[in-house]
Amino acid sequence: MNGLARGSILALFAGALAMSAQAADTGSGTLSYKGRTSALKYAWLVSGPSDMEPGKTVKRVILSATDISAKLQACKTFSCTDGEVTEGTTLDFTGGPRINYWIAMNDQKVQYSGTATPDAFTARVNDPTHMAGRVAIDDVSAGGPKLDAQFDVERLREFKVAR
Repeated sequence: MNGLARGSILALFAGALAMSAQAADTGSGTLSYKGRTSALKYAWLVSGPSDMEPGKTVKRVILSATDISAKLQACKTFSCTDGEVTEGTTLDFTGGPRINYWIAMNDQKVQYSGTATPDAFTARVNDPTHMAGRVAIDDVSAGGPKLDAQFDVERLREFKVAR
């Protein structure tokens, strides 16, 4: 094998490694609550069993201001994933009549949870392993947050255990 071919193979291998070590898929937006605003920069999709409805799988989109990839990869249970969010939100898609969401700000010192109607998510892709689109939730009049974010995520992990 000549040096040019060997270099091409090494470059392809390095590119594949870089893609597999990707921190997060694309995500951007803002989360505002009680006078605080966070710029969301990272996004992930994980799935796992519902602890509220046995037998049902939840698709969870995680949007964060910081890169928590390593923490999400280290999780042993599905419930661990939302506990790793210190500045951002989780959106649980169950196929039911509501999207459950939870926000954390200021290193989880500020939290809020609520639900939104499915039309808060405008999907470009909504598959078990890939979700893309825009989510817009405005619960300010009810004392809640305002979230406006876009994401395009492929599933990072599928958990088998809820807790």
